Amino acid sequence: MTVALIGLTAPHSKGWLTTLQHLPECERLLIADPDSEGQEDMPDDAEWVRSMDELLQGDLRPQLALISARNDQSPQIGERFLREGIACIIEKPCGRTSAELSRLNDAASQGKTLWAPAFMNRMLPVARHARRIIVEEGGIGRVVSVEGRMVTSTVEQRNPQHWLFDKQVAGGGILHWLAIHTIDLIRYLTGLEYTNVGAHIGTLSGTGIDVEDMAACSFQLSGGAVGSLHAGYVLRQRYGDIGLTIRGDLGEIDWPMWGRQGQGRTLYIHEEGPRS
Repeated sequence: MTVALIGLTAPHSKGWLTTLQHLPECERLLIADPDSEGQEDMPDDAEWVRSMDELLQGDLRPQLALISARNDQSPQIGERFLREGIACIIEKPCGRTSAELSRLNDAASQGKTLWAPAFMNRMLPVARHARRIIVEEGGIGRVVSVEGRMVTSTVEQRNPQHWLFDKQVAGGGILHWLAIHTIDLIRYLTGLEYTNVGAHIGTLSGTGIDVEDMAACSFQLSGGAVGSLHAGYVLRQRYGDIGLTIRGDLGEIDWPMWGRQGQGRTLYIHEEGPRS
């Protein structure tokens, strides 16, 4: 398979590059950058392509495009490849607005192909195990309550000059970049959809940015479950206080994803209780 990596300078581009280099299915790796940057970091086992036009022509045409660009660039790049019938994986949040995501869906329909946001946390063994217990086995009964936390290191530690903190480029702050993982995992782990949402957001870091660095969200899911999500760039002493707790009428699952001891991949499961 020929795969094109679009973007070498976004926060996760190097990680995507390493993944593709180790993927047996990736027989030919093409690399292009919308700003023509990063060529000095090119590995020997990849081919640099000067423009998007070249990627859509002749034998350079890939079967898959992995787009890891700025939030303001990804939708337009994705639309172009999708209309040409080339499947895409697009780094989250895939765009700045819901309208931009809707156009990606339209382009995929036009090109008769598929695209997916890069929500890789779904593929963690611990996440798949939790989904199996909740959705497939009904191990905690009917889901009634969800609590999510995405609290992490400060804007100052992450460089307030980065485009991630520029609303025109990024579209939003911590909800767009990090809490979106929790938002997606809630859907994936419960098998439920959001029906009502509300939030209070704030820009409180005093760093001159124009996107939210704190958010307190509330929501209701199909089936009636209620939940909350707290997110913030606020921790000075450690990387993260990140976790997800899902409660049902027969039990609960608690997944501390990141805490004082580092990353957590253990589920704490309680499956006793009366049926409601």
